[in-house]
Amino acid sequence: MAAAKLRIAIRKGDTSHHRACASMLWALAKLHDRLPMASLKPVLLDAVKLSAPCMDHQQIVNVAWASAAMHLSKPELEDLFTTVLPRLAHLVPSMNCQDVSNSIWCVAKMRDDLPGLLDLLPQLAARVKAVVREMEGQNISNIVWSAAELRQVSTELFPLINILTERLVEVYTMHNKTVSMMPQVVSNTVWAVAKLKEYVPPPASHVESLAQMAAEMGDVSYTAQQCANVVWAFGKLELSMQAISPLMRKLCERALRIAPEFQSDPQNISNFCWGLANTGWKDAAALDTLTKAMMKAVRGKQGKMVQLELSSLVWAHAKLGVT
Repeated sequence: MAAAKLRIAIRKGDTSHHRACASMLWALAKLHDRLPMASLKPVLLDAVKLSAPCMDHQQIVNVAWASAAMHLSKPELEDLFTTVLPRLAHLVPSMNCQDVSNSIWCVAKMRDDLPGLLDLLPQLAARVKAVVREMEGQNISNIVWSAAELRQVSTELFPLINILTERLVEVYTMHNKTVSMMPQVVSNTVWAVAKLKEYVPPPASHVESLAQMAAEMGDVSYTAQQCANVVWAFGKLELSMQAISPLMRKLCERALRIAPEFQSDPQNISNFCWGLANTGWKDAAALDTLTKAMMKAVRGKQGKMVQLELSSLVWAHAKLGVT
């Protein structure tokens, strides 16, 4: 029924359904793994392409987000963005925090298939600077993560990184240090700051504040990947043992509680142990538990990746003097 109505609208050149088109594409992206809606996608993309010039900020950003989330093919993206990209560019100067952060995330996600999106970054960076004092944790995390993903193709976001991390700490403090942010926000941000270290050296005070924040959130439900990302990040960021101790203690305790979860991805074990070794934090129980999880995870597997993961684990044992 929906497809038939969209086909009629397309034939008539009717763009009055722009809101519905944006909402439907967003919903399709959210549900595409659970609902057999493949037959709707081609006609919906055509309808979105037709109506994109009439969309407002939220609608056009939802379309961009859905396009990235659905992993559309390169030809599909190139065709759709002939109208989406100009509209997106036109609306950047008046975007709110969520729209600008989601747009930057979309650029990072689709840059290989749509390199023309990189041309939006100067505008997007200027808009971030204008609204940074209104940003919340998820907005900040999206942008810092995107800057790390884009680090080899664009420097436009680099001047914003330290401003954004300072704002993240400010937001956390404003909320009286309650767990007002998802663990993913903290783990993605510290991972990105570590990735960007050679490009944008973070002030020591920022790193210490991020470590304190991550430690104070240490009792919440970090996943194995989030634990590994945080430990790996602080292994690169080189804090003093005094500054890192509260965080490492809590993350090792968390790793022991969720050891079976680590077993599903040897890369997380490798990253966690590498981070342990680089910080110099000795926790024989955590290292032993993760070693056993690694042995179960790689049993029967072969290949270069397994060798790299095992070598990180062996190196961590040697560096920490734990047998």
